Amino acid sequence: MTIIASQSISGFLADLSSTSSSPGSGAAAAVTLSTAAALARKALAITLKHDPENQRLVEADRQLLGIVEAALAGADEDSALFADLIAMQQAEPVQSGDVDLQARRLVELAERLIGLGAELTALVRSVSDDVSETMKNDVLAALALCESATLILRANATENARLVGNSAHIG
Repeated sequence: MTIIASQSISGFLADLSSTSSSPGSGAAAAVTLSTAAALARKALAITLKHDPENQRLVEADRQLLGIVEAALAGADEDSALFADLIAMQQAEPVQSGDVDLQARRLVELAERLIGLGAELTALVRSVSDDVSETMKNDVLAALALCESATLILRANATENARLVGNSAHIG
């Protein structure tokens, strides 16, 4: 499996638009969270060029880097878990306990990523007043992307939670 963080954007988009079941919307949502955090970092980087002693922004940038990395790791994890789930659902005979466990893992991952999105939103909002005026649209974009990713992750968590206990009916 390709590590999403090391792929080019065009490579990831090609994989995303392929007939393969993975990566899918969960990985895309995690990459979107990473992109949102990167946009926020950009806003801070430009602002820090003019105010390099602002320790609050320096610390926020460090936290945003952690979010970028955690979200990309989540994208890889989602892609692998989802590919395994699909393979388990297509196996003959379907092992409902394995499918349930995999669906639970996907729900837990989505919940962790939703939490990461909430952390990102709170962090961006906490520094938005300190960001240079010329970078406000990057802050706006970061918040909008985070909201979109969270919506997708919630939908995926709901869908995968429905599989738990119902996997005997798959196929």
